[in-house]
Amino acid sequence: MDQTILVHVKLWMYSWFWNNLLDFLWSLPAAIMVTLKLIINSWLGLWLLPKARMLNKHN
Repeated sequence: MDQTILVHVKLWMYSWFWNNLLDFLWSLPAAIMVTLKLIINSWLGLWLLPKARMLNKHN
């Protein structure tokens, strides 16, 4: 992000707003993606586990 025009917007925002709040807001997309990945991977694992057990019994 430091190599785009958004660096000026970020610097302006940090000069006007509360820095801790902005740090929290900038990290929200990463937190949302980590949460979604956790939910999807857990669901997929729980869905595939019985199918893998059935395949193992037939061999």
